[in-house]
Amino acid sequence: MARHRALTNRTVSKSLHVAGQTNGGTQIQRDGVFVSSSAIKARTVSGVVEECARRGLRHLELTSSFPHYARIRQEVAAAAREGMRLLLHNYFPPPQHGFVLNLASADPTILHRSIEHCRAGLELCAEIGAPFFSVHAGFSVDPKPSDLGHRLTPDGPRTKAEAAKAFHDTVALLCETAEHLGIAILIENNVLSRPSLVNGRNELLLGVTGDDFDDLFDAVPSRSLGMLLDVAHLKVSAQTLGIDRDRTIEHVRSYVRALHLSDNNGERDNNQPFNEDAWFLPHLKTFSGIVCVIETRPLDRSALAGCVRIVEEVR
Repeated sequence: MARHRALTNRTVSKSLHVAGQTNGGTQIQRDGVFVSSSAIKARTVSGVVEECARRGLRHLELTSSFPHYARIRQEVAAAAREGMRLLLHNYFPPPQHGFVLNLASADPTILHRSIEHCRAGLELCAEIGAPFFSVHAGFSVDPKPSDLGHRLTPDGPRTKAEAAKAFHDTVALLCETAEHLGIAILIENNVLSRPSLVNGRNELLLGVTGDDFDDLFDAVPSRSLGMLLDVAHLKVSAQTLGIDRDRTIEHVRSYVRALHLSDNNGERDNNQPFNEDAWFLPHLKTFSGIVCVIETRPLDRSALAGCVRIVEEVR
């Protein structure tokens, strides 16, 4: 029965992303390559929008590149009214008091804050016409803000299986909110680097492998659930675990509704730009109706335009 549910959910996800629609009928269109606010050096939404206008960019993903400030939601609404196509990702809108978002947290306070943050993100997406809200998969530990991007270590007796159950339950709750709003929630694959292995195994990060996503979609058979595949995260995780990154893409293909694009050396996710030889480009031709987001470190006008051009030409 479990295998049947997983296969059924894959079929539903595939039909949705090929058609480019979420459960509520909101279009997930491919009429432009999105750029992440992480690729543009500005500290306010209005500043990023102004720089996008100067560069001729009309598709923007807002992510954790901003501090909290009072008018941020008003600036998002204004950008949407002015015709900017917007997506919201993970730690956006930024909370007034920072914390590490963890949808599998064993800490009731952190879990509650994580759920409420995502619900607020989903609601804002619905307000501005964004088709989905995307968020990272959870952790079986509760990292400190200073731990992110560095080695993670066990912080208690909880097993990865127990954390996965909590993560699935949390995603199911968020899917209910997404369904009510007529949009989708996408879970992004985590990046696993070698220093975070425990005795040579992945015990700390959820949502890393194709099997992890099989388990998620089996546990949460919701039409509002999809996957945000970060190819740079996959590159590092595949090298760490000794798995084939191309086969992994085929494994999760039917779940994927959006892509994060950047590159690295396979050892550390550092959001580098890419060129015409990027390993993932052949896969872009085979995804239909999939949102592509260039998620690099801040790039000058020429470098970012080059990445946009490469993706547009491949698609």
